[in-house]
Amino acid sequence: MRLLLILTLFALLPAACRRRRHETREEYVQRALREKIERFKARKRERCEQNLLAEAEAIADSIILREALNADTIRQKIPHIPPKPAFIEPRVPDTTAAKPILDSLR
Repeated sequence: MRLLLILTLFALLPAACRRRRHETREEYVQRALREKIERFKARKRERCEQNLLAEAEAIADSIILREALNADTIRQKIPHIPPKPAFIEPRVPDTTAAKPILDSLR
């Protein structure tokens, strides 16, 4: 049992001690440069989107303002009011006596 454990440790020892590949200075500089360029592009894209939205908002506001100034409702003519029709008396006069509404519900 002990021998099996020792043999297993000796078999795994070379794999554990193998050096990992470290990036060289040039690779590190290239990776850092790529990250910096990506961050710059992201910031630039965000600024461009904000400028584009601000410009579109200004154009929309100017269109709304122009339409509001062109639609001057004060200067528009008031439509003609039709005359009142003549009163027509009913043919049969109402002969029923008037009584309170609430008293009839009791």
